[in-house]
Amino acid sequence: QARISVIASLLSKEIESVILDKTKNPYSARLIQFQELIDTHFYKERNTEFYADKLNISTSQLSKICRKYLQASPVQLIHQRSVLEAKRLLKATDLSVKEIAFKLGFADAAYFTNFFKKHTGINPRDFRAE
Repeated sequence: QARISVIASLLSKEIESVILDKTKNPYSARLIQFQELIDTHFYKERNTEFYADKLNISTSQLSKICRKYLQASPVQLIHQRSVLEAKRLLKATDLSVKEIAFKLGFADAAYFTNFFKKHTGINPRDFRAE
């Protein structure tokens, strides 16, 4: 849990430094809002259109901004946040994989397991055992 917290903190600081450098990034306020929206809604919303609507921009504009300044697509950023939370829940709680899947808004545990393995290279049970 401590390692995950440190990684999340470092990642957040790195993203913030890129976002807040207004000389390199005129969209810093939008990206900060996007990050805040992800943190608030990632449990239930993985659709880029939802976030673009909340930011009052098109999905293509959000995608261009993210790719240019964060070198990742909006979907990748949303998935990264979901994976980070899954890792935290696996290490810091006794919730079953199925309970974590439902908590994170996945329809079933099998889909969550495939999602987690695709993004981490390891299945949730093995990650928890490490």
